[in-house]
Parts: sequence; structure tokens; C-alpha cells
Amino acid sequence: MDTPEKNPSENQPASQAEPTAPETAVEAQPAPAVTVAPAADTAGAVDQATLDAAKKLLMPDFDFSVGGILGSTFATTLKNPLLFFGLAVLAILPASLIFAILPLGNAAPIISTIVIAILVLAIQGAITYAVFQINTGQKARIVESALRGLARFLPVLLASILVGLGVGIGTLLLVVPGIIVYCICAVTIPVCVVERKGPIDSISRSAFLTKCCRLKIFALVLILGVINAIIMVVVPL
Repeated sequence: MDTPEKNPSENQPASQAEPTAPETAVEAQPAPAVTVAPAADTAGAVDQATLDAAKKLLMPDFDFSVGGILGSTFATTLKNPLLFFGLAVLAILPASLIFAILPLGNAAPIISTIVIAILVLAIQGAITYAVFQINTGQKARIVESALRGLARFLPVLLASILVGLGVGIGTLLLVVPGIIVYCICAVTIPVCVVERKGPIDSISRSAFLTKCCRLKIFALVLILGVINAIIMVVVPL
């Protein structure tokens, strides 16, 4: 009887079986450590950047130091003599005409005080606007500056009254608070004229703009006060 042929692979031992592809073990890589840096306190930096930008808007390329302010003031005046002379004439001429034409009598002191106060505030606004135009590289004109000063007369008047009350009350409280209030409100009128803000907003804006330079403002006011006192002593002699 014929015996069936056996498949040779059936009799192979297990050790001689075809090798299978070795399994590659994949080692889990540890996740990189993530370090979270503490959040930086950027509030102060943002406030400072905003303050610098605001000063740049009102006083572009300006050396905000006592010497820089005095030098810029004299330089601006000497470079534009006709402008400031014309504004001075506009301040003096109306009052002179009123006193020359109208018979004021006993009311002269009261009327003169009111007229001078109005003219001083109007011309202060006009000069502020003219200086801003010059510092921003624009042409400052007498009529345009005078009209801006007149247009901002009421807000400037109210702002001046509020600042005067604050300085007066502060002065009654041992003088020093009055000086602090004055330094805080030092640029209230320029803000009121240039940015066309109301009295309260102008004071608030002045407090923001003078935040980092109040000591310089105090030094400037002190120097100007000494110069004014010397002039008042020397001129009568």
C-alpha cells in the first residue's frame, strides 16, 4: 500500500520554523517639561508708554527739563517776535480803548479788573495755541491764535477758577498741599486749549501728564518766582 507523502515542513521542529520579524519596542519619550514663567507686571510699563506718547503729542521732541523749558521759551519768543508782539497788542488795545472812550467814573477799578481778567485768559489761551502750533512745525498766525483763545475762554475761565480754588485751599493747609496741587494742575490750560477738553477733564489730564515730572515743575516755578522777585525789586530802583 502506498503511504501518503508527508510535507517536510510538518516534521520540522519548532526551533527551525521561519523566524518572525522581531517586535520593536517603542520607548515612551518623556514629555518635555513646560516651565511657565511668572506673568510680568506690565501695568507700569504700559502707563509709562502711554504717558510718553501723550507728552510727545503735546510737546514733540521737547527736552522736559528746567533748562530745556527755559531755553525753549526764550528761543520760541525770539524766533517769533511779531507773533507775540501782536498778541500783546491785542491784549492791551481793547482795555486802552475802553478806558479812553467810556466815562467809567467810580466803576473804573471794577470794570478794569474784569476786562483785564478776560483779556489775560483769552491771550493766555491764544499764546498756548500759538506755541503748540510752533512746536508741532505748523504756522502760527495771530488772528487764528486769538480766535482759538476767545473760543476757549469759558472753559479756560472755569478751569482757572477750579485750579485757583484748589491751590488756595491747599495753601491754607500749611502751604505744601497748595504747591502740590499747583504742580499737578500745571498744564491744565494748555490741555483745555489744545485738546479742547472741559475744565474737569483738563485737570484730570494735567494730573496724568505731570505724573513723572512734578519735581521739575516745582523747580521751574521756584526759579521763575525768584526771577520775578528780583525784577520787582530792581525795576523800581
